[in-house]
Amino acid sequence: MTKFFACLGVLMFVAPALANPNLKLTLSAPSGIAVYQAGTYGVTVLNNGKKSAFGTKVVINLPATSTSPTVHVLGQLSGLASGCTLAGTKLTCQLGTLAKGATVTKTFNFAGAYSSAPMVISASSSTTTYENDLSDNNASKTLALATISTAVVTGVEVPHEHCTGTNLTSYYECELYPSSISVHHATFLAGGGISITGQGTYSGSWWQSSPDRLQFQYFEGPDLAATFDGRGVGGGCFEGLTTFPGSSYVSPYQICF
Repeated sequence: MTKFFACLGVLMFVAPALANPNLKLTLSAPSGIAVYQAGTYGVTVLNNGKKSAFGTKVVINLPATSTSPTVHVLGQLSGLASGCTLAGTKLTCQLGTLAKGATVTKTFNFAGAYSSAPMVISASSSTTTYENDLSDNNASKTLALATISTAVVTGVEVPHEHCTGTNLTSYYECELYPSSISVHHATFLAGGGISITGQGTYSGSWWQSSPDRLQFQYFEGPDLAATFDGRGVGGGCFEGLTTFPGSSYVSPYQICF
């Protein structure tokens, strides 16, 4: 309702507050998804304001690799909904005009790689129409990707595939650049020792603190040379990160029995 106030003999006109849209975004993620298993994720936007929202879109930030200079999505993306396009690690979905009270959902399939760092998906919505409250335009999910119970086969020489760099978190990053992958071979012994092929000055020891986890250490003589901590990713394989004392370099490993 339009109101008039008299102030010091001057008639003042106060316009009613303009009706505006209000976008509310929610992000859904599947439960019980294992590493490298595709699941369907959804972003829903509701306009619970009092006016249509024009030029509406959603930007979804997917888990990113630590590769340089090019950064990639840390997993496989598929099944994009119409109106959604990927550029780098950002998935943008155009929603168009969202009428008052209307809801739209965009979905995509994502199979997340195993990473030693948290895997996070975040999303934000926007409109070219003025919006008073932006507090519910954003959402994020930290993915709880299950790892897989995997047996260590002793007495058999197995390859250890790896690449080396700084800030790497996943063997998937090595696979994006196959020429970066090196390999050495080792045998896990029944007593918990490791024999490293062709490296007489090196020895090792391994253990499993849970059925989905493999840890080992390499020694050069009496000195600790490397520490590996990996998880089962399916197919009889473990993936994880190897660190080196006093070094900023790390090596993602894949070991398949």
